[in-house]
Amino acid sequence: MEASNGTATFNISPALYPNLGLNANGEDKFKATLPLVDEYTIGATYQATEKWKISADFNYTGWEKYQSLTLDFANAPVGNQPSDPTVLKTPKNFHNTKTFRVGTEYKINPKIAARAGWYWDEAPYTDENFIPETPSFDAHVITAGLGFKFGAIGVDFAAAKSFPKSRVFDNPNTHFAGQAKAQTYYFGLGLNYNIIK
Repeated sequence: MEASNGTATFNISPALYPNLGLNANGEDKFKATLPLVDEYTIGATYQATEKWKISADFNYTGWEKYQSLTLDFANAPVGNQPSDPTVLKTPKNFHNTKTFRVGTEYKINPKIAARAGWYWDEAPYTDENFIPETPSFDAHVITAGLGFKFGAIGVDFAAAKSFPKSRVFDNPNTHFAGQAKAQTYYFGLGLNYNIIK
């Protein structure tokens, strides 16, 4: 479990701050406890030829531990728990996810390697539990990259294009409904130095 402390600001009339136990800025402190989820990955690489290798891995994340988010305010009675009005509990209803990845690398020459890959990534919640603060989609992702070696120094360029599945949602816990679509591109640059010759 992971505990965190924070400060929340409320957008209400300043005349009500003293009645709610808020400070002059309309703020109150809160505590929250979040679960640390289990994550397991297994993978393998096959050297098909001297220049060409293929890799694959499987990832499993135990998101089902995150069933709700509970904020325990110090003073403000803004919660939804009858036994303690300073506690706000929001259902999340996450479920476990799986990710599948495959990739390949081909050494064009001793100094240049070309790479390509694909992976499938699952969202950790259903359409009925869609939340705007951490939007997530089931998605296919294609990747590509180039690696360059300059003696002991390596430079890697990578790019990816995600194809998220659109979602139509109506979350009864947050009264948030609509349709979500996304387009994402990723770019990466890596530098490494090999001290072993």
